[in-house]
Amino acid sequence: MRENIPISTGKFAERAMLGDTGYEKKLEKEAWKRKQRNKEMFSSVTIGEGFILAERMQPCKDPTKPDRPFPSELRTHLIEQLKLRELTELDEKEVKYYTAVGCAPLDDYAGVDAYFRVQMPDGERIVTMDMSLRDKSREKLQADVFFQVEDGVEIGSPEWKKLIASTGNTLAEKLMSTEELQMEKEGIMNDRVPAMPNEKRIADKYNISSKTF
Repeated sequence: MRENIPISTGKFAERAMLGDTGYEKKLEKEAWKRKQRNKEMFSSVTIGEGFILAERMQPCKDPTKPDRPFPSELRTHLIEQLKLRELTELDEKEVKYYTAVGCAPLDDYAGVDAYFRVQMPDGERIVTMDMSLRDKSREKLQADVFFQVEDGVEIGSPEWKKLIASTGNTLAEKLMSTEELQMEKEGIMNDRVPAMPNEKRIADKYNISSKTF
């Protein structure tokens, strides 16, 4: 019997499919610690630093072994596609998956739900993904790859396999392209991220600066 991914809202879908950083809970814990140490504020972060934050908050310690079926199968397919594109020297341990769901600097501000860090022959590249329940084909996206998920998609079903294949193929094409990836193209890696509503609420609760840490 196939397991299906129950989807009721966009955020629930992202957590179910991609994993969750638990950003808000960890932010509140850090806020409490800093108040106890009489720290005066959180310092604001850049988009680039947002990736560092996300990687500190992963639900799975090993980025080569995602704990959700979708990213696990997607990573396997991506590796296969990169090798088919004559990237025979690829070290599979250097294909690393990270969820950004819930991590405000990436998820809320930059529109990135997950990403892969891959060591390519010319250096490391970060290819980003945006997942949604609705069609965003007419919207300007900041992520490199967009994919739409149907409600109740079954793991291992033809629709599931098609989603894995199409997303993995596009990721491989982006990584193999000589063009700049979206974050590089937009030049936003050094942009400062404004405080999100959840961060402001936590800041007010602990009487500290309403900036991200």
